[in-house]
Parts: sequence; structure tokens; C-alpha cells
Amino acid sequence: MDLLQAADAEYQQWDQLLNQIYTSLMQLLPTDKAQQLKQEEINWINEKENKANAIYNQQNNGSLNRLEAMNSRISSTKERCYALIQQYM
Repeated sequence: MDLLQAADAEYQQWDQLLNQIYTSLMQLLPTDKAQQLKQEEINWINEKENKANAIYNQQNNGSLNRLEAMNSRISSTKERCYALIQQYM
């Protein structure tokens, strides 16, 4: 398994955990708070992807950019998991 595959596997694990946390919160929160969380999550996803895409599109680093972009997604997703738990649980 190369570094990019390993990073992708790690990202998938964090993303799955985030989805579990989000789903649980959406079931537990009152409707108004759930709608607020939904909008926050949409905004967060856009920010995460914009940041990763900016890294990926940098010049002169080729395949290293792919790995750095994936690491950015991992870091952002991991931080989001902890933030949601801290804020809502």
C-alpha cells in the first residue's frame, strides 16, 4: 500500500466516524438546532474541500500535492469530529 492509499484509508475512517457523529446529533437535537448544524456542516464541507483543492492545485509538486491535499482532508475531518463532540455531546 502506498502513502496515498494509506492516507485515503485513514480519511475514509475519519469521514465514517464524522458521519456517525453527525447522524446521531441530527437525531438528538431539536429541529432548529439540527437545521443550524446542517448549515454549519455544509459550510464546513465547502471550506474543507476548498482548502484541500488549493493545496492540490499548487504548482510544481505533482503527486506530493495529492498527498498533502489528502492529509489536509484528514486533519480537517479529525478536527471536525472532536469539535462536534466537544460542542454538542
